[in-house]
Amino acid sequence: MKNTEVAKIAKKITKKSMIPAYITPAGAIVAFNDDASILFTAEVEAALQDTGKTYTPAALDYTSKSGIFAGGEIATNTDCYDLPVDEFAPVCTVDVSILKHIANYASKDTTRPILTGLHIGGGYIEACDGFRATRYQIDTARDVSINIPAAVLAFGGLKKAVTIEAGEKYARITSDTGAVFYARLLAGNFINLEAIYNTNSTRRGITFDNKELLSFVDAMRGLKDPDNKYRPAPLLFKLSGNRLIVAFDSSTVGGYKEFNITGNDNEYIFTVALNPEYVYTALKGGADTINFEDNKTAAPIIFTDSTATGYNSLVLPIRFTPYEVEDIINKVKPAAPAEVIQDAPAPVEDTAPDNITEAPAPVAAEDPTPDTAPDTSTPEAVEDTAGNTPAAPAIPEAIYNAVYKTACMIVALKKRNYTPTPAAVDYSEAYAREHKDMINQMQKARGHIYNSGVELIAAVYTIQNGGITA
Repeated sequence: MKNTEVAKIAKKITKKSMIPAYITPAGAIVAFNDDASILFTAEVEAALQDTGKTYTPAALDYTSKSGIFAGGEIATNTDCYDLPVDEFAPVCTVDVSILKHIANYASKDTTRPILTGLHIGGGYIEACDGFRATRYQIDTARDVSINIPAAVLAFGGLKKAVTIEAGEKYARITSDTGAVFYARLLAGNFINLEAIYNTNSTRRGITFDNKELLSFVDAMRGLKDPDNKYRPAPLLFKLSGNRLIVAFDSSTVGGYKEFNITGNDNEYIFTVALNPEYVYTALKGGADTINFEDNKTAAPIIFTDSTATGYNSLVLPIRFTPYEVEDIINKVKPAAPAEVIQDAPAPVEDTAPDNITEAPAPVAAEDPTPDTAPDTSTPEAVEDTAGNTPAAPAIPEAIYNAVYKTACMIVALKKRNYTPTPAAVDYSEAYAREHKDMINQMQKARGHIYNSGVELIAAVYTIQNGGITA
């Protein structure tokens, strides 16, 4: 390595350290970070008289610009610059670009030290920050389980293929550039990602064009949520037939786009909200397939690369109900032909199309003047006569019991591979939007039986109109 590059790395690693860099009598520089958990060494082209001297950040800055080591004091105590002595055994050889991508998934929260590193073991290099995770399959030279701090990749100097060796307390990472890092191994047991990835639930996979979706997601990074300027605007996914709808609604702009997909032969409908930065990182790793669990909107989404042995990126969704996702999608969806309106026998009220965002429920026969006449047919209705929104009245215990029995029907139907009919899904989503308060109370009452109010309504509709008996 050139002296200029060596000095730049040494300056970065000693930036917050009280120990200056040191050139050994053998002509190699040694630099430490603030707690000596990461050490850097490389051969330098220093004059013989410069060996044995220490170099402050100012001296390193001069060298990084001129390439000439100058200044410094003769070290009186060279013991503090000794490199770790350990019995290092080879673990694996891997491209540094892979390590850098995996390091994106490591946590920055030092209160959970084990998650700030890369775990090598079980034939994988993996990382997890508590909200997302990634794995990359490798051939390990031996049965090993070690945790390397991800910070070791932040200083540069590692290029192309790097060799990782492990000792009792340190890992040694060597690059063909001549840079060598010693990283103190993180103590503790890493998260069992194998158990998280391999569940007993049925997973469905859809394939899409990576570059096309990556371009759209990249355009919205950094946009803030309309309700919280400190939080990124969520990325909304809706899978329907052979189309993947992706949308977002930020404080400054909204976006909407539909993508062609393959793999959804049964026209399964699925909605989810995700952190856009997490999706972007997964797509940068080459992911072109999304795998999700049936009927579980809170289950992890897994992005994979279908073309080669690449990354598996797992992302936890943001807690949005299906009809909340639908509402935002309909809000940002541009004016379009007939496909904007649900195919339902809605009243013709087309004089102000901006006020019509969704069709009313196809079987909800309300009285013709709902704005003026009191609604006596539904106990959950909320009148708004004084400009205030009163709390939704409590649902009687009789309705709770009915909800419980219907939920038990759903459990029985699922054992027969029950799937709601498309008409049931359309009806239930429209009904859920109009009766959000009631649905929320129903979910609080029996939320452990079924996933959402929409699922409950769809099951009832299918039972009543499809001739299915539990």
